[in-house]
Amino acid sequence: MQSALFAKARVERGVATVRDDCFAGEQLQELPQARARAVQWCTEEYGFRRHTRTGRLPREHFEAEEQPALGAAPTTPYDIPLWTEPKVARDHHAQVARALYSLPTAFVGKRLVARADRHTVRFYHAGQVVKVHVRQAPGGRATDPADFPVHQTAYALRDITFLQQEATRHGAAIGQFAAALLAVPLPWTRMRRVYALLGLVRRYGVECLERECAQALRYELLDVRRLERIIRLGLDPPAPPNTTPPVPPARHANGVRLLVPGDSVLAGADDNASVSAAEFAAARAFVARRPKRSLLFVHHGSEERGLLGSRYHSAHPVVPLAQIVAVLNGDMIGRNHPDTATLLGAQPPHRNSSELVELALQANAATGRFVVDTLWDRPTHSEGWYFRSDHLPYARLGVPAIMYSTNLHGDYHTAGDIPERIDYAKLTRMARWMYLTGWYLANAPKRPALDAGFKLER
Repeated sequence: MQSALFAKARVERGVATVRDDCFAGEQLQELPQARARAVQWCTEEYGFRRHTRTGRLPREHFEAEEQPALGAAPTTPYDIPLWTEPKVARDHHAQVARALYSLPTAFVGKRLVARADRHTVRFYHAGQVVKVHVRQAPGGRATDPADFPVHQTAYALRDITFLQQEATRHGAAIGQFAAALLAVPLPWTRMRRVYALLGLVRRYGVECLERECAQALRYELLDVRRLERIIRLGLDPPAPPNTTPPVPPARHANGVRLLVPGDSVLAGADDNASVSAAEFAAARAFVARRPKRSLLFVHHGSEERGLLGSRYHSAHPVVPLAQIVAVLNGDMIGRNHPDTATLLGAQPPHRNSSELVELALQANAATGRFVVDTLWDRPTHSEGWYFRSDHLPYARLGVPAIMYSTNLHGDYHTAGDIPERIDYAKLTRMARWMYLTGWYLANAPKRPALDAGFKLER
Protein backbone atom coordinates (compact mmCIF):
# COMPACT_ATOMS: atom_id res chain seq x y z
CA MET A 1 0.00 0.00 0.00
CA GLN A 2 2.88 2.40 0.76
CA SER A 3 4.40 1.84 -2.68
CA ALA A 4 0.99 2.43 -4.29
CA LEU A 5 0.57 5.74 -2.41
CA PHE A 6 4.10 6.78 -3.37
CA ALA A 7 3.39 6.07 -7.05
CA LYS A 8 0.13 8.02 -6.80
CA ALA A 9 1.97 11.00 -5.35
CA ARG A 10 4.58 10.95 -8.14
CA VAL A 11 1.91 10.83 -10.81
CA GLU A 12 -0.11 13.70 -9.36
CA ARG A 13 2.83 15.94 -8.50
CA GLY A 14 2.66 17.75 -11.84
CA VAL A 15 -1.08 18.36 -11.74
CA ALA A 16 -0.72 21.65 -9.90
CA THR A 17 1.69 22.97 -12.56
CA VAL A 18 -0.71 22.09 -15.37
CA ARG A 19 -3.64 23.59 -13.51
CA ASP A 20 -1.91 26.84 -12.53
CA ASP A 21 0.36 27.44 -15.51
CA CYS A 22 -1.61 26.02 -18.40
CA PHE A 23 -5.27 26.60 -17.59
CA ALA A 24 -5.39 29.28 -14.89
CA GLY A 25 -6.79 32.56 -16.21
CA GLU A 26 -7.85 31.10 -19.55
CA GLN A 27 -11.40 31.53 -20.87
CA LEU A 28 -12.11 28.00 -22.15
CA GLN A 29 -15.75 27.29 -22.95
CA GLU A 30 -15.53 23.91 -24.68
CA LEU A 31 -13.42 20.77 -24.54
CA PRO A 32 -11.81 21.33 -28.01
CA GLN A 33 -10.57 24.73 -26.77
CA ALA A 34 -9.03 23.12 -23.69
CA ARG A 35 -7.30 20.53 -25.83
CA ALA A 36 -5.89 23.14 -28.20
CA ARG A 37 -4.63 25.19 -25.26
CA ALA A 38 -2.94 22.11 -23.75
CA VAL A 39 -1.13 21.32 -27.04
CA GLN A 40 0.06 24.92 -27.34
CA TRP A 41 1.31 24.98 -23.76
CA CYS A 42 3.18 21.69 -24.11
CA THR A 43 4.85 22.45 -27.44
CA GLU A 44 5.46 26.21 -27.27
CA GLU A 45 5.70 27.15 -23.59
CA TYR A 46 6.48 24.42 -21.07
CA GLY A 47 8.28 22.39 -23.74
CA PHE A 48 11.02 25.05 -23.90
CA ARG A 49 11.59 25.44 -20.14
CA ARG A 50 14.84 23.77 -19.24
CA HIS A 51 14.55 21.00 -16.65
CA THR A 52 16.39 21.89 -13.44
CA ARG A 53 17.85 18.39 -12.89
CA THR A 54 18.53 17.06 -16.40
CA GLY A 55 19.24 20.41 -18.01
CA ARG A 56 17.26 19.35 -21.09
CA LEU A 57 14.25 20.93 -22.73
CA PRO A 58 11.14 18.73 -22.18
CA ARG A 59 10.14 18.96 -25.84
CA GLU A 60 13.64 18.07 -26.99
CA HIS A 61 13.74 15.05 -24.63
CA PHE A 62 10.28 13.89 -25.75
CA GLU A 63 11.04 14.09 -29.48
CA ALA A 64 14.45 12.40 -29.15
CA GLU A 65 13.69 9.54 -26.74
CA GLU A 66 10.06 9.13 -25.78
CA GLN A 67 8.17 9.74 -29.04
CA PRO A 68 9.98 6.95 -31.00
CA ALA A 69 9.04 4.44 -28.29
CA LEU A 70 5.33 5.30 -28.31
CA GLY A 71 2.94 2.77 -29.80
CA ALA A 72 -0.05 3.61 -31.93
CA ALA A 73 -3.00 5.23 -30.18
CA PRO A 74 -5.74 2.71 -29.34
CA THR A 75 -8.67 2.59 -31.74
CA THR A 76 -11.11 0.96 -29.30
CA PRO A 77 -12.42 2.22 -25.97
CA TYR A 78 -10.65 1.08 -22.82
CA ASP A 79 -11.95 -2.30 -21.70
CA ILE A 80 -13.26 -1.58 -18.21
CA PRO A 81 -13.13 -4.83 -16.22
CA LEU A 82 -16.01 -6.13 -14.14
CA TRP A 83 -15.05 -7.17 -10.58
CA THR A 84 -17.34 -9.50 -8.64
CA GLU A 85 -17.11 -11.94 -5.72
CA PRO A 86 -19.07 -15.05 -6.81
CA LYS A 87 -19.55 -18.15 -4.70
CA VAL A 88 -18.60 -21.52 -6.17
CA ALA A 89 -21.71 -23.69 -6.06
CA ARG A 90 -21.94 -27.40 -5.37
CA ASP A 91 -21.85 -28.14 -9.10
CA HIS A 92 -18.34 -26.52 -9.27
CA HIS A 93 -19.59 -23.46 -11.19
CA ALA A 94 -19.55 -19.78 -10.28
CA GLN A 95 -21.67 -17.13 -11.97
CA VAL A 96 -20.12 -13.99 -13.46
CA ALA A 97 -22.19 -11.61 -15.60
CA ARG A 98 -24.97 -14.21 -16.04
CA ALA A 99 -22.61 -16.90 -17.35
CA LEU A 100 -21.24 -19.96 -15.52
CA TYR A 101 -17.60 -20.98 -15.15
CA SER A 102 -16.18 -24.13 -13.57
CA LEU A 103 -13.67 -24.10 -10.71
CA PRO A 104 -11.64 -26.93 -9.12
CA THR A 105 -13.16 -28.96 -6.28
CA ALA A 106 -11.00 -27.24 -3.66
CA PHE A 107 -12.98 -24.00 -4.12
CA VAL A 108 -16.53 -25.41 -3.87
CA GLY A 109 -18.44 -23.37 -1.29
CA LYS A 110 -15.90 -20.53 -1.25
CA ARG A 111 -16.18 -16.97 -2.44
CA LEU A 112 -13.58 -15.92 -5.00
CA VAL A 113 -12.70 -12.62 -6.60
CA ALA A 114 -13.48 -12.57 -10.33
CA ARG A 115 -12.23 -10.13 -12.95
CA ALA A 116 -14.07 -10.19 -16.28
CA ASP A 117 -12.92 -8.21 -19.30
CA ARG A 118 -13.98 -8.38 -22.92
CA HIS A 119 -12.12 -11.63 -23.59
CA THR A 120 -11.35 -13.49 -20.35
CA VAL A 121 -12.61 -14.15 -16.84
CA ARG A 122 -9.97 -14.60 -14.13
CA PHE A 123 -10.66 -16.02 -10.68
CA TYR A 124 -8.48 -15.12 -7.69
CA HIS A 125 -8.14 -16.72 -4.27
CA ALA A 126 -5.92 -15.15 -1.61
CA GLY A 127 -4.49 -12.82 -4.25
CA GLN A 128 -3.46 -15.65 -6.61
CA VAL A 129 -4.99 -16.53 -9.99
CA VAL A 130 -6.61 -19.97 -9.66
CA LYS A 131 -8.55 -20.20 -12.94
CA VAL A 132 -8.84 -18.43 -16.28
CA HIS A 133 -11.75 -18.93 -18.70
CA VAL A 134 -12.70 -17.44 -22.05
CA ARG A 135 -15.51 -14.94 -21.48
CA GLN A 136 -18.96 -16.39 -22.25
CA ALA A 137 -22.11 -14.58 -23.35
CA PRO A 138 -24.95 -14.31 -20.82
CA GLY A 139 -26.51 -17.73 -20.43
CA GLY A 140 -23.31 -19.46 -21.56
CA ARG A 141 -21.29 -22.03 -19.64
CA ALA A 142 -17.55 -22.81 -19.63
CA THR A 143 -16.70 -26.18 -18.11
CA ASP A 144 -13.19 -27.59 -17.79
CA PRO A 145 -13.17 -31.39 -17.22
CA ALA A 146 -9.97 -31.03 -15.20
CA ASP A 147 -11.90 -29.16 -12.49
CA PHE A 148 -13.88 -32.27 -11.52
CA PRO A 149 -13.00 -35.53 -9.83
CA VAL A 150 -12.78 -38.39 -12.32
CA HIS A 151 -16.08 -39.93 -11.21
CA GLN A 152 -17.94 -36.65 -11.77
CA THR A 153 -16.47 -35.64 -15.13
CA ALA A 154 -19.17 -37.29 -17.25
CA TYR A 155 -21.93 -35.61 -15.22
CA ALA A 156 -20.21 -32.22 -15.42
CA LEU A 157 -19.88 -32.46 -19.21
CA ARG A 158 -23.38 -33.93 -19.62
CA ASP A 159 -21.79 -36.86 -21.41
CA ILE A 160 -24.91 -38.88 -22.14
CA THR A 161 -23.00 -41.38 -24.30
CA PHE A 162 -20.60 -42.20 -21.47
CA LEU A 163 -23.46 -42.85 -19.05
CA GLN A 164 -25.21 -45.08 -21.58
CA GLN A 165 -22.01 -47.04 -22.17
CA GLU A 166 -21.42 -47.45 -18.43
CA ALA A 167 -24.91 -48.86 -17.95
CA THR A 168 -24.58 -51.22 -20.92
CA ARG A 169 -21.22 -52.41 -19.64
CA HIS A 170 -22.95 -53.85 -16.57
CA GLY A 171 -25.67 -55.64 -18.53
CA ALA A 172 -27.95 -55.49 -21.54
CA ALA A 173 -31.14 -54.92 -19.52
CA ILE A 174 -29.45 -52.25 -17.38
CA GLY A 175 -28.33 -50.52 -20.58
CA GLN A 176 -31.85 -50.68 -22.04
CA PHE A 177 -33.29 -49.27 -18.81
CA ALA A 178 -30.82 -46.37 -18.96
CA ALA A 179 -31.61 -45.78 -22.64
CA ALA A 180 -35.33 -45.60 -21.83
CA LEU A 181 -34.64 -43.04 -19.09
CA LEU A 182 -32.62 -40.87 -21.49
CA ALA A 183 -35.10 -41.10 -24.40
CA VAL A 184 -36.46 -37.55 -23.96
CA PRO A 185 -35.85 -34.28 -25.88
CA LEU A 186 -33.53 -33.02 -23.09
CA PRO A 187 -31.71 -36.17 -21.94
CA TRP A 188 -29.35 -34.29 -19.62
CA THR A 189 -32.34 -33.64 -17.34
CA ARG A 190 -32.42 -37.40 -16.69
CA MET A 191 -28.72 -37.84 -15.88
CA ARG A 192 -29.32 -38.05 -12.14
CA ARG A 193 -31.64 -40.96 -12.64
CA VAL A 194 -29.01 -42.86 -14.61
CA TYR A 195 -26.45 -42.12 -11.89
CA ALA A 196 -28.91 -43.48 -9.35
CA LEU A 197 -29.35 -46.58 -11.52
CA LEU A 198 -25.58 -47.11 -11.59
CA GLY A 199 -25.58 -46.67 -7.82
CA LEU A 200 -27.89 -49.67 -7.56
CA VAL A 201 -25.21 -51.76 -9.28
CA ARG A 202 -22.77 -50.98 -6.47
CA ARG A 203 -25.42 -51.57 -3.82
CA TYR A 204 -27.11 -54.75 -4.96
CA GLY A 205 -24.80 -56.27 -7.57
CA VAL A 206 -24.98 -56.68 -11.34
CA GLU A 207 -26.86 -59.98 -11.39
CA CYS A 208 -29.70 -58.75 -9.17
CA LEU A 209 -30.10 -55.44 -10.99
CA GLU A 210 -29.93 -57.03 -14.45
CA ARG A 211 -32.76 -59.38 -13.53
CA GLU A 212 -34.96 -56.66 -12.03
CA CYS A 213 -34.32 -54.22 -14.91
CA ALA A 214 -35.41 -56.88 -17.42
CA GLN A 215 -38.58 -57.45 -15.41
CA ALA A 216 -39.27 -53.72 -15.03
CA LEU A 217 -38.85 -53.12 -18.78
CA ARG A 218 -41.54 -55.72 -19.48
CA TYR A 219 -44.03 -53.56 -17.58
CA GLU A 220 -42.58 -50.19 -18.66
CA LEU A 221 -41.76 -49.36 -15.05
CA LEU A 222 -39.13 -46.66 -15.55
CA ASP A 223 -38.86 -45.34 -11.99
CA VAL A 224 -35.46 -45.91 -10.32
CA ARG A 225 -36.81 -45.33 -6.83
CA ARG A 226 -39.56 -47.90 -7.26
CA LEU A 227 -37.06 -50.29 -8.81
CA GLU A 228 -34.87 -50.06 -5.71
CA ARG A 229 -37.87 -50.61 -3.46
CA ILE A 230 -38.77 -53.75 -5.40
CA ILE A 231 -35.20 -55.03 -5.00
CA ARG A 232 -35.17 -54.27 -1.25
CA LEU A 233 -38.48 -55.97 -0.61
CA GLY A 234 -37.75 -58.88 -2.93
CA LEU A 235 -40.90 -58.18 -4.93
CA ASP A 236 -41.75 -58.36 -8.61
CA PRO A 237 -43.62 -55.46 -10.21
CA PRO A 238 -47.35 -56.18 -10.50
CA ALA A 239 -48.53 -57.29 -13.90
CA PRO A 240 -50.54 -54.66 -15.76
CA PRO A 241 -54.27 -55.33 -16.35
CA ASN A 242 -55.04 -56.97 -19.66
CA THR A 243 -57.73 -54.46 -20.49
CA THR A 244 -55.74 -51.22 -20.26
CA PRO A 245 -52.20 -50.26 -21.28
CA PRO A 246 -49.68 -49.41 -18.55
CA VAL A 247 -49.57 -45.83 -17.33
CA PRO A 248 -46.60 -44.05 -18.94
CA PRO A 249 -43.94 -42.78 -16.52
CA ALA A 250 -43.80 -39.12 -15.57
CA ARG A 251 -41.56 -37.01 -17.80
CA HIS A 252 -39.59 -35.71 -14.85
CA ALA A 253 -39.57 -36.06 -11.09
CA ASN A 254 -39.44 -32.74 -9.29
CA GLY A 255 -40.10 -33.29 -5.59
CA VAL A 256 -39.36 -37.01 -5.86
CA ARG A 257 -35.96 -36.98 -7.51
CA LEU A 258 -33.11 -38.86 -5.90
CA LEU A 259 -30.51 -37.35 -3.60
CA VAL A 260 -26.98 -36.72 -4.81
CA PRO A 261 -23.98 -35.81 -2.65
CA GLY A 262 -24.14 -32.19 -1.54
CA ASP A 263 -27.81 -31.70 -2.50
CA SER A 264 -29.73 -32.87 0.57
CA VAL A 265 -32.40 -30.18 0.04
CA LEU A 266 -33.13 -31.10 -3.60
CA ALA A 267 -32.24 -27.62 -4.85
CA GLY A 268 -35.16 -25.88 -6.54
CA ALA A 269 -34.70 -22.13 -6.25
CA ASP A 270 -36.22 -21.50 -9.68
CA ASP A 271 -38.31 -24.67 -9.87
CA ASN A 272 -40.41 -23.68 -8.10
CA ALA A 273 -39.48 -21.51 -5.11
CA SER A 274 -39.42 -18.51 -7.46
CA VAL A 275 -43.20 -18.72 -7.96
CA SER A 276 -43.81 -19.40 -4.27
CA ALA A 277 -41.98 -16.16 -3.43
CA ALA A 278 -43.97 -14.25 -6.06
CA GLU A 279 -47.23 -15.72 -4.74
CA PHE A 280 -46.51 -14.70 -1.15
CA ALA A 281 -45.54 -11.19 -2.29
CA ALA A 282 -48.77 -10.86 -4.29
CA ALA A 283 -50.84 -12.13 -1.36
CA ARG A 284 -49.27 -9.53 0.92
CA ALA A 285 -50.05 -6.80 -1.63
CA PHE A 286 -53.69 -7.90 -1.98
CA VAL A 287 -54.10 -7.88 1.81
CA ALA A 288 -52.74 -4.33 1.96
CA ARG A 289 -55.10 -3.16 -0.76
CA ARG A 290 -58.14 -5.35 -1.25
CA PRO A 291 -59.79 -5.64 -4.69
CA LYS A 292 -63.50 -6.09 -5.40
CA ARG A 293 -63.35 -9.85 -5.91
CA SER A 294 -61.81 -12.37 -3.52
CA LEU A 295 -58.68 -14.34 -4.44
CA LEU A 296 -57.68 -17.91 -3.71
CA PHE A 297 -53.98 -18.78 -3.42
CA VAL A 298 -53.38 -22.49 -4.02
CA HIS A 299 -50.14 -24.49 -3.72
CA HIS A 300 -50.72 -27.67 -5.72
CA GLY A 301 -48.67 -30.72 -4.79
CA SER A 302 -47.25 -33.57 -6.90
CA GLU A 303 -47.38 -31.64 -10.15
CA GLU A 304 -44.69 -33.72 -11.83
CA ARG A 305 -46.21 -36.99 -10.69
CA GLY A 306 -49.06 -36.27 -13.10
CA LEU A 307 -50.66 -32.98 -11.89
CA LEU A 308 -52.12 -34.89 -8.94
CA GLY A 309 -52.74 -31.85 -6.75
CA SER A 310 -54.35 -29.65 -9.39
CA ARG A 311 -56.38 -32.53 -10.80
CA TYR A 312 -57.78 -33.23 -7.35
CA HIS A 313 -58.51 -29.61 -6.47
CA SER A 314 -60.14 -28.87 -9.83
CA ALA A 315 -62.42 -31.86 -9.19
CA HIS A 316 -62.99 -30.99 -5.49
CA PRO A 317 -62.45 -27.21 -5.23
CA VAL A 318 -62.76 -25.40 -1.92
CA VAL A 319 -65.17 -23.00 -3.65
CA PRO A 320 -67.62 -23.94 -6.43
CA LEU A 321 -65.79 -24.22 -9.75
CA ALA A 322 -68.38 -21.92 -11.36
CA GLN A 323 -67.19 -19.11 -9.06
CA ILE A 324 -63.56 -19.32 -10.23
CA VAL A 325 -63.15 -16.49 -12.72
CA ALA A 326 -59.64 -17.40 -13.95
CA VAL A 327 -56.49 -19.32 -13.02
CA LEU A 328 -53.05 -17.64 -13.09
CA ASN A 329 -50.39 -20.32 -12.85
CA GLY A 330 -46.61 -19.89 -12.57
CA ASP A 331 -43.71 -22.27 -13.05
CA MET A 332 -40.02 -21.22 -12.97
CA ILE A 333 -39.94 -17.41 -13.31
CA GLY A 334 -36.44 -16.35 -12.24
CA ARG A 335 -33.84 -17.28 -14.87
CA ASN A 336 -32.68 -16.90 -18.50
CA HIS A 337 -32.58 -13.66 -20.53
CA PRO A 338 -33.61 -10.68 -18.36
CA ASP A 339 -36.11 -9.31 -20.88
CA THR A 340 -37.94 -12.39 -22.17
CA ALA A 341 -40.73 -14.49 -20.67
CA THR A 342 -43.36 -16.97 -21.79
CA LEU A 343 -47.13 -16.73 -21.39
CA LEU A 344 -48.62 -20.15 -22.05
CA GLY A 345 -52.24 -20.27 -23.14
CA ALA A 346 -51.77 -17.06 -25.14
CA GLN A 347 -52.21 -18.53 -28.62
CA PRO A 348 -54.36 -21.24 -30.21
CA PRO A 349 -54.90 -24.08 -29.65
CA HIS A 350 -53.95 -23.43 -26.00
CA ARG A 351 -55.76 -20.10 -25.62
CA ASN A 352 -59.17 -20.57 -24.01
CA SER A 353 -59.88 -16.89 -23.22
CA SER A 354 -58.73 -14.03 -25.46
CA GLU A 355 -60.01 -11.54 -22.90
CA LEU A 356 -57.81 -13.04 -20.15
CA VAL A 357 -54.77 -12.97 -22.44
CA GLU A 358 -55.46 -9.34 -23.31
CA LEU A 359 -55.55 -8.41 -19.60
CA ALA A 360 -52.24 -10.22 -19.05
CA LEU A 361 -50.59 -8.42 -21.98
CA GLN A 362 -51.85 -5.06 -20.69
CA ALA A 363 -50.34 -5.87 -17.29
CA ASN A 364 -47.04 -6.79 -18.95
CA ALA A 365 -46.96 -3.48 -20.80
CA ALA A 366 -47.50 -1.64 -17.51
CA THR A 367 -44.94 -3.61 -15.45
CA GLY A 368 -42.36 -6.11 -16.71
CA ARG A 369 -42.45 -5.10 -20.39
CA PHE A 370 -41.10 -8.50 -21.35
CA VAL A 371 -40.71 -9.71 -24.90
CA VAL A 372 -43.21 -12.58 -24.83
CA ASP A 373 -41.71 -15.78 -26.24
CA THR A 374 -44.37 -17.68 -28.20
CA LEU A 375 -42.20 -20.69 -29.12
CA TRP A 376 -42.86 -22.66 -25.92
CA ASP A 377 -46.63 -22.26 -26.30
CA ARG A 378 -46.74 -23.88 -29.73
CA PRO A 379 -48.33 -27.34 -30.04
CA THR A 380 -45.25 -28.47 -32.01
CA HIS A 381 -42.77 -27.72 -29.20
CA SER A 382 -40.95 -30.90 -28.15
CA GLU A 383 -41.33 -30.21 -24.41
CA GLY A 384 -45.13 -30.00 -24.48
CA TRP A 385 -44.73 -27.26 -21.85
CA TYR A 386 -48.41 -26.28 -21.79
CA PHE A 387 -49.46 -29.77 -20.67
CA ARG A 388 -46.98 -30.02 -17.79
CA SER A 389 -48.27 -27.57 -15.20
CA ASP A 390 -51.22 -26.99 -12.90
CA HIS A 391 -53.38 -24.71 -15.05
CA LEU A 392 -54.20 -27.62 -17.38
CA PRO A 393 -56.95 -29.38 -15.35
CA TYR A 394 -58.79 -26.07 -14.92
CA ALA A 395 -58.52 -25.22 -18.62
CA ARG A 396 -59.96 -28.63 -19.50
CA LEU A 397 -62.94 -27.87 -17.22
CA GLY A 398 -63.67 -24.55 -18.93
CA VAL A 399 -61.93 -22.11 -16.57
CA PRO A 400 -59.91 -19.33 -18.30
CA ALA A 401 -56.28 -20.18 -17.56
CA ILE A 402 -52.76 -19.00 -18.41
CA MET A 403 -49.27 -19.82 -17.17
CA TYR A 404 -46.25 -17.56 -16.61
CA SER A 405 -42.72 -18.94 -17.06
CA THR A 406 -39.16 -18.06 -18.00
CA ASN A 407 -38.58 -21.61 -19.30
CA LEU A 408 -36.02 -24.35 -18.76
CA HIS A 409 -32.28 -23.84 -18.24
CA GLY A 410 -29.16 -25.89 -17.68
CA ASP A 411 -29.69 -26.17 -13.91
CA TYR A 412 -33.19 -27.64 -14.25
CA HIS A 413 -33.56 -30.54 -11.80
CA THR A 414 -29.90 -30.34 -10.76
CA ALA A 415 -27.93 -29.21 -7.71
CA GLY A 416 -27.20 -25.98 -9.58
CA ASP A 417 -30.75 -24.63 -9.14
CA ILE A 418 -29.64 -22.45 -6.22
CA PRO A 419 -30.68 -19.00 -4.95
CA GLU A 420 -27.42 -17.39 -6.07
CA ARG A 421 -28.37 -17.97 -9.71
CA ILE A 422 -31.80 -16.38 -9.54
CA ASP A 423 -32.15 -13.10 -11.44
CA TYR A 424 -33.92 -11.27 -8.61
CA ALA A 425 -34.60 -8.15 -10.67
CA LYS A 426 -36.34 -10.29 -13.29
CA LEU A 427 -38.19 -12.28 -10.62
CA THR A 428 -39.49 -9.02 -9.15
CA ARG A 429 -40.78 -7.90 -12.55
CA MET A 430 -42.43 -11.28 -13.13
CA ALA A 431 -44.11 -11.11 -9.70
CA ARG A 432 -45.44 -7.63 -10.45
CA TRP A 433 -46.73 -8.80 -13.83
CA MET A 434 -48.64 -11.68 -12.24
CA TYR A 435 -49.94 -9.46 -9.44
CA LEU A 436 -51.20 -6.74 -11.80
CA THR A 437 -52.97 -9.31 -13.98
CA GLY A 438 -54.71 -10.55 -10.83
CA TRP A 439 -55.58 -6.99 -9.85
CA TYR A 440 -57.15 -6.34 -13.25
CA LEU A 441 -59.16 -9.56 -13.01
CA ALA A 442 -60.29 -8.94 -9.45
CA ASN A 443 -61.60 -5.46 -10.31
CA ALA A 444 -63.01 -6.10 -13.79
CA PRO A 445 -66.76 -5.43 -14.16
CA LYS A 446 -67.26 -8.88 -15.72
CA ARG A 447 -65.39 -12.18 -15.82
CA PRO A 448 -63.27 -12.99 -18.91
CA ALA A 449 -65.24 -14.92 -21.47
CA LEU A 450 -64.26 -18.33 -22.81
CA ASP A 451 -63.34 -18.55 -26.49
CA ALA A 452 -65.83 -20.44 -28.59
CA GLY A 453 -64.66 -23.79 -29.90
CA PHE A 454 -61.68 -24.14 -27.52
CA LYS A 455 -60.17 -27.59 -27.99
CA LEU A 456 -56.66 -28.74 -27.05
CA GLU A 457 -54.64 -30.85 -29.49
CA ARG A 458 -54.43 -33.67 -26.94
